[in-house]
Order: sequence, then C-alpha cells, then structure tokens
Amino acid sequence: MQTRREFLGSAAAGLAAMGFAPLAFAKTPDRPLGVQLYTVRSLMDDVAGTLKAIRKIGYSNVETYVAEYKMSARDLRAAILDAGLTVPSAHFGYEDFNSRLDYAKELGAECVVCSMVPLTIANSADGYKRGADQYNAWGAKAKTMGMKFGFHNHNVEFKEYSGS
Repeated sequence: MQTRREFLGSAAAGLAAMGFAPLAFAKTPDRPLGVQLYTVRSLMDDVAGTLKAIRKIGYSNVETYVAEYKMSARDLRAAILDAGLTVPSAHFGYEDFNSRLDYAKELGAECVVCSMVPLTIANSADGYKRGADQYNAWGAKAKTMGMKFGFHNHNVEFKEYSGS
C-alpha cells in the first residue's frame, strides 16, 4: 500500500508534469503532415479546391488514390503543386498496379503503394504467397524507376489459413 508521503510525492510530480503539457501539445511537428486523399473522397469532385483546403488546414503532403487518376499525371501534379502540397506517395489497386508505375513517376511520387491482395487469390496461404511474389516484382521494378514500394493492408490479411 502506498504511504501518504509517497502519494503526495507522486501527486506533486503529476501536477508539475501537467504544467508542461501545453508546451508539448504546442510543439510544431518535426515531420510534414500528410493525408491520404481517400479520406476526403466525397470532396474530390473539386480537386483543386479540395487540395487548397487541405493545405489551408495545415497538411503539406497528400497520398493520391484511384479517384484522382481520371486526370493526367501532369495535370494532377500541377494541381497538387499549385495548392502548395507535395505528393510523396501514390496509392494504386492490385489489378492495374503495373500499368500505373509510369503514372506515379510522372506524378513525382517517391513511393508507390498497393492495397490488399485481391479477394480472388486472398483465399489461401498460397494465394498470399503469390501476392507477395508479385509485390516483390513490383518493388524491384519501382526501384529501377527510382521509387519505393509499399503495401497498404486491410483486415482480410489477418485471417488464419490451415497449413500456413
């Protein structure tokens, strides 16, 4: 059991720490803040306006996703730069990933991100192994183009399979 003296000492230390809390929360982040544009997908009909609003609230980076790709990479990059943002990463689906690497390069992305293994092969451990092989191939190709490869998982990857 804690003594009264120990309790008062802990309480005093806690109060002192609380005095520094405003300084901790007022600190400017050491890294730029970014947002995946998927989170504002309902606003992306107005690409330029949405990008400018994102910058206005303090973000400096965006990760693109499939809805914006109806624009050419050149036009999307111009809209992003015009808003005062950068695009360090671009998110693509598995099915058309390979055909989007040139788009990502023209967009100026440093990293290309692929989302989940498609459900058509994500039904066994072997399917995931095939997906991993594909990711490794895309990663190697991205590297030759001066980009990095990333994987964006979802909940389906945590399913257990017998014999895995």
